[in-house]
Amino acid sequence: MRTPPISFLIILLVCIAAPQQQRSSDATPNFSGVYELVSVKGNMYPKGLPQRRLEVTQTDAEMHVVRIEGEKRWVRTFPLNGEEAENSPTPSSRERDKALFKGDQLTVDTVHLVPPDFKSGYRETEIWQFVDRGTHLKIDRHVEFAIPGVSVEAKKATELYAPVRTAPNPH
Repeated sequence: MRTPPISFLIILLVCIAAPQQQRSSDATPNFSGVYELVSVKGNMYPKGLPQRRLEVTQTDAEMHVVRIEGEKRWVRTFPLNGEEAENSPTPSSRERDKALFKGDQLTVDTVHLVPPDFKSGYRETEIWQFVDRGTHLKIDRHVEFAIPGVSVEAKKATELYAPVRTAPNPH
């Protein structure tokens, strides 16, 4: 019985491994973790860098996000398949969120409904992605206001978050 040459075995191994590497690099990122805001650019925060923390829990079906600024907490959960979810991040606010992955980016479109009737509001688009070889979370925000009788320029920000620990505190 004749054994195949070593070069043939190496080529065969490379051909088998290459598609596996391609699949893993195309995998949907999991943003689960706790992050601290470390920098912000844009016109959204004129008073400087807010002290903000994100606690994110992501499954295949949905993402749960808690945004913490001092004593204030905003909580929202949305499916990751583009379906709309209704959220009340605070007792006095309502919003409709849609989230969908496009490659390694998560796009979250939100319509914030403002009191007293919760019929009008403003639209916010967030694009989430890992940067710096996966060591930081970047969120690009764009807010357009559509409140009748109010003229406000669109707001934009690029927020950079550093991980604090790998998983949210369950308490």
